[in-house]
Amino acid sequence: SQIMSILLEETKMFMKGTKFDDDGTTYVFVGIKKDKEKEEKTNYKDRFISPSIFQWESENNTTYNNSIGKKLMTTKIVHVFIRKTDEEDGITSPFTYFGQGKFTNPRKSKVNVLKDDGTRKDVDTLLFDIELDNKVPEEYHFEFEIPEEKKA
Repeated sequence: SQIMSILLEETKMFMKGTKFDDDGTTYVFVGIKKDKEKEEKTNYKDRFISPSIFQWESENNTTYNNSIGKKLMTTKIVHVFIRKTDEEDGITSPFTYFGQGKFTNPRKSKVNVLKDDGTRKDVDTLLFDIELDNKVPEEYHFEFEIPEEKKA
């Protein structure tokens, strides 16, 4: 759709992985396989738990009470864009749109960050399960390391 391609165009311009609209819609842009260099700086817990649930960790220094945390907690709809790697062979990888869902199961988390001076510190984040409205099609399961649904 036109709107999605405009949004995807914009992702090249803003580096943050979260974009908020005033109507309670949030867009998250996630790279699940970080480049080695970035991975050493921060190690987010972003991953698929099942074909219909994506575990997502907010940006650094997010708490329930600060402005980002409040926006996340009041989000009505979340649109999920994921890419496997930030870049491959020097080319920026495109995001795949996995549809919309809602944030569930918010919980406090911490991510260990490598600071510029070479020391490490834990910073606050919030961890959510994003419940997708539609299950991820099977053709994406291998590439995005999506575990099979647990049989009850």
